[in-house]
Amino acid sequence: DKQIDALRSEVSRLQSSDALLSVSLLYEDGRVCDAVSESRPLYLTLSEEELTELLKEIRERYPITSDFSEPPSLRADLNKLGLGAAAVQRSWRAPTQEKINQYRQEYDEWTGKAREKFGNLSSLLNAKHRIRKLQISLSNTGHRPADQVLLELAVYGNATLCVTTGDEMPDLLQQVAKFSTTVILPEPPTPPSGGLQLSDLRGARGSLFGEGGLAEALRMPDYSHVRPALFNRDRHEFYRREDDDKPAPTASFTCEEFRHQRASQIFNLWLIASPQNDLKLRLHVRVSARNMSAPVDRHVPIEVQSVPHSTYEAAAKWHLKKKNPAVDL
Repeated sequence: DKQIDALRSEVSRLQSSDALLSVSLLYEDGRVCDAVSESRPLYLTLSEEELTELLKEIRERYPITSDFSEPPSLRADLNKLGLGAAAVQRSWRAPTQEKINQYRQEYDEWTGKAREKFGNLSSLLNAKHRIRKLQISLSNTGHRPADQVLLELAVYGNATLCVTTGDEMPDLLQQVAKFSTTVILPEPPTPPSGGLQLSDLRGARGSLFGEGGLAEALRMPDYSHVRPALFNRDRHEFYRREDDDKPAPTASFTCEEFRHQRASQIFNLWLIASPQNDLKLRLHVRVSARNMSAPVDRHVPIEVQSVPHSTYEAAAKWHLKKKNPAVDL
């Protein structure tokens, strides 16, 4: 009994000198996540028949110009700019065959780009649904700070991770989030209008934008003289060990001194699954410290089922990109 009591006392003493860390996986709403089982849409590649139908609609809505016998009218556009007839000396002659051939080539290239965008739409739609955001909560509930803490994350299966200590989303995921769910096409090429002389337009345009003209109006500020601030690490904060935040199967963070009884440290985790139909993954989270007798491990099973979706409905909502009047000038 004396030996048992002595051992219990020694165990209690050792435990009191250890940092006591706990780690949990959370959904975005704060609920504890012990396992993930969900479905996601899987957009199918457009068939040749669907591509043909979409391109037919584009050509019908924006047909190629074949009649170049009449000169275009610019009076309405010039009135919008505040330029009267006195400022314009206009002469017109039919466009050359070379310009007509160039226009036809540009039109074919425009429809070709439209076909390419439609062909890539399913991949873009699937990319937006391949990302699942979770959170990791790390707490020190003991009575001692944790020294040289190491948080390690790994996903097993066809997936990668992006992890941050703040709310800011990694650049790559921001780009994916901006992917449009509809096809946005550029304006079709403008038919050739023949010879046109606007001798007074240059001076009138310069008066609209000042001495420097349009280039001066659109010039961006020069920030090359701004020097980056020096970066000093806080020993109580977590920093990523890898050089960048690109998606990878593993990620790790370190902290020199993780204070006890402080607010939990939240890590944002984006799980990027492969575009396969069904997936079975496993997320492993391990936290250790110099003054911990044993690391803490969490293993979370993740199952993802894909439900086929048609891409044609999203493709049929295509539209033209609106021009910026200031740039068009």
